[in-house]
Amino acid sequence: MPTTAAAPTAGLIATGTLALAQPGSQRAATPSGGCRDTSHHGGRYSEWDEQWLQMSIEGDLFEIQGGKLALQKATTPAVKSLGDRLVTDHSKSLQDAVDLAKKLGIRRPTSPSPTQQWELKVVSTFSGTAFDRWYADLEVKDHMQDIDETSEAVDEGCNDEIRALAREDLPMLQQHVQLAQAALGAAGGPPAR
Repeated sequence: MPTTAAAPTAGLIATGTLALAQPGSQRAATPSGGCRDTSHHGGRYSEWDEQWLQMSIEGDLFEIQGGKLALQKATTPAVKSLGDRLVTDHSKSLQDAVDLAKKLGIRRPTSPSPTQQWELKVVSTFSGTAFDRWYADLEVKDHMQDIDETSEAVDEGCNDEIRALAREDLPMLQQHVQLAQAALGAAGGPPAR
């Protein structure tokens, strides 16, 4: 696939992961971005909470599929190791996110988002060092976005359980960025655009 067609893969849209936490008080978003007591969704979560948790599940599914792809196609040991680590970490976080979604009555996605599916398809067209560079670059950018979205969930979410899960995720996501940056360096740096 030509580089210009593959370049959008770097704009990965996926969110981070979750780890189960204790229940707390429930709030709903106010126009100012804060939360207040409410009966929205039975007082359990706001629309933002629901969207973030669903995006997190899609993101976990994306990371697992991408990690498995890296285990099959990567030629650089650091990229292969990154793929293995992402499969391991995101498999656990997927289970935690699915468990919380089930508990809260939130629909649980069963596949990555259409954009994420497209990104996996595009990156899978590369091989050798080109694959390693595209995959690692994608993971750097993806996890940076995950950190932004997860931080927003911590700051602006209304369900204390979801906020706690997001807060627990941040260190893992930060570590994934570092691993992806190291893998990208080991593979020769960002791909030419």
